[in-house]
Amino acid sequence: MGAVLTAEVAKDEVLSLEFSLPGLPAPLVIRAIVRFSKGLLHGLEFLGLSTEQQAAIDECCATLPPI
Repeated sequence: MGAVLTAEVAKDEVLSLEFSLPGLPAPLVIRAIVRFSKGLLHGLEFLGLSTEQQAAIDECCATLPPI
């Protein structure tokens, strides 16, 4: 996931994220590790997703237009 954060976060730092996806009754709360950091722009890798969380993210991404 790419994210613009309000502060710089060092590469390899672990974050806790909370975000909503369309169609889900509650926000996802997950952990992610910073794999890329340049200023306020960060590339994140999700950690320890449950099967349900992975499926919800996959379904949401499948609806996005190609880049």
